[in-house]
Amino acid sequence: MAGRPPRPALLVMLAPLVVTAGLLLGAPLLGLLATARWLPEEDLLRPLAQMLSASLVLAILGLGIATAPALVLAGWIFRAHDSRPGRLAHRLLAATAALPSIVIALAALAAFAPVQAVAGAGPYSLLLAALGLGLFATPILALALLAAARSGRARAEPAAAALGLSAEGKAFPLYLRCARGWTLAAGLWTLLRLVGETMVVMMLSGNRLAWPVHPWEAVRAASADIALRAGETPPRLWAPLHGEALGLIVLAALLSWLARRLRRPLIRLREGEGSG
Repeated sequence: MAGRPPRPALLVMLAPLVVTAGLLLGAPLLGLLATARWLPEEDLLRPLAQMLSASLVLAILGLGIATAPALVLAGWIFRAHDSRPGRLAHRLLAATAALPSIVIALAALAAFAPVQAVAGAGPYSLLLAALGLGLFATPILALALLAAARSGRARAEPAAAALGLSAEGKAFPLYLRCARGWTLAAGLWTLLRLVGETMVVMMLSGNRLAWPVHPWEAVRAASADIALRAGETPPRLWAPLHGEALGLIVLAALLSWLARRLRRPLIRLREGEGSG
């Protein structure tokens, strides 16, 4: 038991394997979705449901891929925050998170170009777009997890000291656990950022309306469809684009509301401690 890694460390180490296995095991489920019976029959609602569901699926996959490296980065920077390398890494992480998404998309496209040259651009479009979103989300999620750990540090520091833990040791998972509302909110806000992402999906997904019938060949997300068609469609024919934009607004509002609900218990507890 003494040499066994703590549970959060095990989760960090196993997360890439779990995400990869989930993608492989989920392939038969994508075959069931390919029947498209769950989509509405109306000409206006059917493509809207296709693209909004594609946006959400890609965002969830990207968040799953980004979770493990973001936890590792945030944990290391948190432990090394007083050192020069830790401060430099934090600044680099913040600068990377501030990069325009088209820069990340171009870097991902260059990185995946050898794979596409060997395997072809079509069959792996969904996976490549998810990997690109994971690359884009990693610094954003890492910064959010750092903020969550710092919010939990004030509550957990006495307990960490009593257990013999320190910020340089194993206290980072404890702080995230104590601020679990903030931690879950960090994931939801990152998911919200990915749902509306345009350039990464447009450049890596094949950008054709093949989801869910041919999910591995090409995917078109709602934001990419709006960006592609708005300039060439007359304003009188913008009803589908307005529907996609409204769907993204509703989805963003729901995710933001849920993230704020998750943060509220910690905010109330801290206010109660201050008044006592």
